[in-house]
Amino acid sequence: MRTNVVLDELLVEKAKALTGIKTTRAVIDEALRLLIQVRGQGQVRDLRGQLREEGDLAALREAPAAICDVSSEGPASHLVIEPQLYSRVEQAANEHKLGVDRILTEAIRRYLWQLDRRKISKESQIYRQRHVELKTQYLGQYIAMHDGQVVDHDMDVTALRQRVRQCFDRKPVMITRVEEAPERPLVRHGFRLEAAQP
Repeated sequence: MRTNVVLDELLVEKAKALTGIKTTRAVIDEALRLLIQVRGQGQVRDLRGQLREEGDLAALREAPAAICDVSSEGPASHLVIEPQLYSRVEQAANEHKLGVDRILTEAIRRYLWQLDRRKISKESQIYRQRHVELKTQYLGQYIAMHDGQVVDHDMDVTALRQRVRQCFDRKPVMITRVEEAPERPLVRHGFRLEAAQP
């Protein structure tokens, strides 16, 4: 829709500086979205006292905030981030000329990768502790370990890897061949197997 509007230049420039939005049109779009959101919250306030509370309210308040809403474009996740942390992310985004979403996505991806590596390291440790027992049952076979348990085994590592992916999707599962002596386990990492680092 096309409309001619006289805007307060100072107000528009201040909005651009605060939001990092480059164009006047984008500032107006964002302002309209915010107006709709704020007015929509008024409808929620009208429900005050009409809803019944369930669960432990104190525990909910202390839990990390993560809100998911479903739009016509599919699920979209919204995270509530501490203002100081978000400010630091914005600074890094501006400094490196990256989007805030890209920085947050990469940070989360790296954090999850570290968690997976720790999990595989624990599985490796359990494998070494149980090696004598595992050797009597699975010698010469590939095993898949998850949460300290052998969840599958096969002579064919490719077939095993496919089944593990079907059952566990992207969860970290250690795959190793059981030999006479414990050796470095193979780690499921995406679609390939790698020797784990000692």
